[in-house]
This record gives sequence, structure tokens and C-alpha cells, in this order.
Amino acid sequence: MSRSHQESNEILVQFFRHWLTAAFTDIQIFHRETVQYIAETLSRFTRTEKMHYIKRRPQLNPKSVVDMLLEAECSSVPSEPEFDPFGERDIRKNVADYTLFMTGIFREHVEFLGIMDFYLQEGSKSYRQVYEFDKNLCQPQAGVFQQLHYKFEEYSGGINYMKKVYFDAKMPVGVPPELIRSFYPD
Repeated sequence: MSRSHQESNEILVQFFRHWLTAAFTDIQIFHRETVQYIAETLSRFTRTEKMHYIKRRPQLNPKSVVDMLLEAECSSVPSEPEFDPFGERDIRKNVADYTLFMTGIFREHVEFLGIMDFYLQEGSKSYRQVYEFDKNLCQPQAGVFQQLHYKFEEYSGGINYMKKVYFDAKMPVGVPPELIRSFYPD
């Protein structure tokens, strides 16, 4: 990632962190580490090529949550040649992040497709599996995934609340000029 993209990404993280903090404080689900994680996730998904990208399995090109879940299943069976528990963890994390993003930012579309319950269930389940994996490896971020598992629907709703209350057709007041310039480079 180039320096300008890194700077734009950090500005986006700050932007989302600010509005997530406001929204999650309003509805009393604020948790600093979780807000930071969600801000980073929303920032990452502003680039559409990142929506289905799986770090340890970049050769995969899943087109749907079902495709990602099938890949995770293949990665979880020790007798299969695709067995890769770290790859499964990355796939599960992407399923969880993607479903959180979609049910938060594009909730109306997910509801229209009739897959809201499926996304809520699989998102929470995937965060639980990431939490269990990271907890067993004593990873410091495991608690964030536990929080996201237990309160997946609340955080998804909180993101949607943020969108409805703090965003409208115009950019909200106080958007840093650098952010606007990052969307419209010279």
C-alpha cells in the first residue's frame, strides 16, 4: 500500500472511529477496542477488492458468504489436502467482518434479499470461532472477537444506527478535507 493510501486509510479509520463512538455511546454499547476494530474493518471494506480477500488464501475468489463457508469447511478437515487451521481462521474472520459490514451498512439490501437472519447467525458464529482460535493462542485481540460474537446483532444495529442518524445524502459536518480529497484525487 502506498503512503498516500495508508494516510487515506488512517483518515478513514479516524472518521469511522469518531462516528462509531458517537453512535455506540448513544445506544450504550461503546467498547473502545471493539470500536477501533470495527472502524478498521469498515475502512478496509471501502475498497471493494478487500471484501472477499482472505489474507492467508489470496488465491481464493469467493463470491458469497456460502462460498467462504465452504472454503472454511475444507480448511477445517484434517484429512483433506486443503487442511489449514490458520486459513480457516482467516476465512471465518472475513465471513464475520463481511456480514457485520453488510448487515450494518447495507442492512436494507440484506433484508430485501431475505438473508438477514443467515448473515446475523453466521457472523456471530464466525466471530465465536475466531475468538476460540485466538484465545487458544493467547492473542490479545481475542476479547474483541468474543465481544463481537456475543453482541453481533447489537453492533450490526449500531452501525446501521450510525448510518441513519449521523450520515445522510450529504457528508456529515466536520468531515476532514483530507478525507474528501482522498476520494477525489487530482
